[in-house]
Amino acid sequence: EEPGLGNLGGGSDHVGFYTHAGVPSAGLSSGNPSGVYHSNYDNFAWFERFGDTAWVYGPMVARVDGVLALRFANADVLPYDVARYASDTRTHVETLYRVAESRGLEVDFARLVESTAELDAAAAELVAARQRWIESGEVDAERAEAVNRALIGLEKAWLNDRGLQGRPWSRSIYVSPDPFSGYASWMLPGLRYEIETDDRADLPGWERVYIGAVRELVERMRGVAGMMEH
Repeated sequence: EEPGLGNLGGGSDHVGFYTHAGVPSAGLSSGNPSGVYHSNYDNFAWFERFGDTAWVYGPMVARVDGVLALRFANADVLPYDVARYASDTRTHVETLYRVAESRGLEVDFARLVESTAELDAAAAELVAARQRWIESGEVDAERAEAVNRALIGLEKAWLNDRGLQGRPWSRSIYVSPDPFSGYASWMLPGLRYEIETDDRADLPGWERVYIGAVRELVERMRGVAGMMEH
């Protein structure tokens, strides 16, 4: 069973890396809302007396961070789960459908969903090429560095130079903080904004933008697979 994975929102250091530069990011944590966040009680004394009295959760998160860092640093080829791009995109589209329904809007993103089939195939090709390369025992450091840089660069397929509606600095069309609260996570935010503002007129254009990004991601994946085959 996979650990619980959410979507990154706003209000933290990852925003610039993830939503502007297109750098894969993660935020590890444990626990539930404490009730003291951003108050005078949000301090070390509260944490020591009430938050983590046995010093279990803080060290646990630190250990997980350390294990991840060691795993990435010692991997010949980064263990990037590229297959999640297609499945997660479809999941996010389903979320958009639910949001639209709650607002009484009828939307159709069938073409975007159809485009992810090619993404599934490209991810499978990349995973197979990576496995063959690792099993060959011929992973040289110079080529591995280039491959790993290309893997990290996959996320940049989602960057749009025009940015999001009213937010040109937010270039990732895959994820952004909710523009109204600044905290909640919006996935596929270009489409989400049009739904949240009850404006369907620009949805077809934005869907084309997303289909273009998916195709760019497919080409990048095929490029990485090719780097490992030669």
